[in-house]
Amino acid sequence: MMMCDPAPKLAASRHADPLAALGAAAAFLAARPPFDAFPAGTLIRTLRGQVRRGHYLLLTEGSRLRAYAGWALLSPAEEAALLAGGRPPSGDAGGEIVWLQMLAAADRPAFRALVAALKAAHRGRRGFGLRHRPGAPPRILRGRGA
Repeated sequence: MMMCDPAPKLAASRHADPLAALGAAAAFLAARPPFDAFPAGTLIRTLRGQVRRGHYLLLTEGSRLRAYAGWALLSPAEEAALLAGGRPPSGDAGGEIVWLQMLAAADRPAFRALVAALKAAHRGRRGFGLRHRPGAPPRILRGRGA
């Protein structure tokens, strides 16, 4: 009887090579709304900061990229200023609040697995993100790490 290898499992990680992480994330996001409508410079600058700080996760299944998340850590003052309509901070100063800047997944199982990995990585931290949908104003989403 022939045994088959089990299907690859979903795994969240960071890439050892920052340039490979940046390229994989850019290619993945550029094919998905709303990121496909972002100016290339804005997308790459944001991704570059996330990768440089190590504030990202790639969710893979075998060698296939299935989801990406990138964030910045903000102080309460930076969060308040951003939510009041201020200029987005760089996220370089650090802080205790997770600002989820980008999240995209190929499908619902990948989305759920990535959210679980994010909660585990930020256990006990408060977080928020802005959800963008075509034709609708951004919506603030709030959460807490598991």
